[in-house]
Amino acid sequence: MINPNGVVFSSTAKVNVGGLVATTLDTSNADFLAGKANLEQNPNQSGAAVVNQGQITARDGGHVALVAPVVDNSGQITVHRGTVDLAAGTQAVVDVDSAGLVSVAVPNGPAGTS
Repeated sequence: MINPNGVVFSSTAKVNVGGLVATTLDTSNADFLAGKANLEQNPNQSGAAVVNQGQITARDGGHVALVAPVVDNSGQITVHRGTVDLAAGTQAVVDVDSAGLVSVAVPNGPAGTS
């Protein structure tokens, strides 16, 4: 889910997914069509946030990644035998390997984040 204006899961939100990537960063059409998740802040955007105040649940072995210049999680994220990434930065690379494992790299995130 990409929304450069911000993503909010309110306190009443209940999201049940196999996997979820929610971001305010953008990707090029070419990268999207090639299946690459190279994300970068649009220079015309102010750095909107991804906020979770609700309940996000992914299936066994699933993944949840919240990626934005600002990430705020005061809700609950539940993933059994999977991955959760809360990544703050203006650039990120989301990678899904052949085993379905998800990783997020943030080359220029704030100090103390990954």
